Amino acid sequence: MTELRQVFAAAAHGAGYRPSDGGSWAESAQALELPAASRYVVVLIDGMGLELLEARRGHIPFMRRRLGTALTSTFPSTTACAITSFATGERPGHTGMVGFTAREPDSQSRIQLLSFADSPVTPEAWQRCPTIAERATPSGEIVSVGPEKFRDSGLTRAAWRGMRAVFAETFEDRIGAVVRELRAGASLVYLYWADLDHVGHVEGWSSEAWIAEVERVDAALSSLASRLPKDTALIVTADHGMVDIDRRLDLADFSGSAALMSTGEERVLQLFFEPGTNAEQMLHDLAAWCGESVEVWDRTRLLTAFDPVADHVSPRIGDAALIAKGTWGISDSRWMSDANMRLVGAHGSISSAEVSVPLIIEHV
Repeated sequence: MTELRQVFAAAAHGAGYRPSDGGSWAESAQALELPAASRYVVVLIDGMGLELLEARRGHIPFMRRRLGTALTSTFPSTTACAITSFATGERPGHTGMVGFTAREPDSQSRIQLLSFADSPVTPEAWQRCPTIAERATPSGEIVSVGPEKFRDSGLTRAAWRGMRAVFAETFEDRIGAVVRELRAGASLVYLYWADLDHVGHVEGWSSEAWIAEVERVDAALSSLASRLPKDTALIVTADHGMVDIDRRLDLADFSGSAALMSTGEERVLQLFFEPGTNAEQMLHDLAAWCGESVEVWDRTRLLTAFDPVADHVSPRIGDAALIAKGTWGISDSRWMSDANMRLVGAHGSISSAEVSVPLIIEHV
């Protein structure tokens, strides 16, 4: 199946950009079957999984007529991983963005990969892959439209280096900024919208609030399509979907938790064993404790999920992982906040509700 990481590379190729290192993005453009156009707009709606849209078809008249093509997000299916793969064309095993949080091997500290707050390393040092915008020639012309608060965020520095940023707050203002940039000569513009994901986390994707927000997104996309200059290709996708959690395990309640450090998020917890831990026994005990709610992966299976894995990324990946099934969440109250453990919507695991995202293309 075509991967999310191919979308921005395909749009860059269609817009006439070529990698400065001599590579090519033509294969991605062919895989997505992008139409030839004079300019391209790529919109990423955070948290808008394909299965979620299919379940709410009656509320999305613009997108409903264009659904059907599915893309595969990353493992883990979470924002830091997926957006960085989207922006670089590389999988998390290369970018090193291996979860919502990750362990820094030298300091053994836990880093939050959206903000890099209090991190012992910079986003640029952690995420070494050049971005598509950095590789693109001619350079410095790809435009990103988003909120001012992300100007120097950790994820912006890790994923969106090399872009010319334009800041606008409301969806309507961002649409206006996109149209102005295109009319001024931009051939590739990226627009990001986070509110649907936020509503899903707080209220759940099955809530009335989520339905209201997805209706707003659909109306905004319809408005954008109607205002685009002729011969523009509009590409809409998402970084991941989500599930609504109704049951939780807390790793702090596991009898062997003192020998474990966890990273990640509530749908995928990566585990690092203390030196001297009997790995086979630990995996056995974890499986018995988790029961049917969670898959327990050893390091070999975890590395396979991340494959390919760069040498410098390998130490950031756990000795094991707990992969949530169904509507289960896996907390670790030793470091997760009460607010985070009360969130309804969550993502990161391997269910199709989390991994499958839409590819919507409109050529105007």
